[in-house]
Amino acid sequence: MRETCLECVVKHLGQAAVTYMETKLGYPEHLLLTVGHLAEASEECDEHFPELAEVIRDHRKALQLNPAHDIPYFGLWDYVKILEAATEGDVGIPDIPEELQADLSE
Repeated sequence: MRETCLECVVKHLGQAAVTYMETKLGYPEHLLLTVGHLAEASEECDEHFPELAEVIRDHRKALQLNPAHDIPYFGLWDYVKILEAATEGDVGIPDIPEELQADLSE
């Protein structure tokens, strides 16, 4: 298992967003890269933030089932910033907002 790195979570989410935009611009093979970056993002936070890892994994699975699945990249990024602040301030970790949860019934 990887050591948790929230900076790497953000990096992989950003790369997933960029490669997903490339799929929309006519490069469907980039969907594979998007899936890979989402997998990396979830692995980066699995140790200390398993709930976030699960949400990212659920979005990855939903995207694999439906390439038009809308991933809330900016919402996930905002939540990671909240986690960074919470861990620096040694305060409780807030629950993941419901709007970031993946709907796997699509």
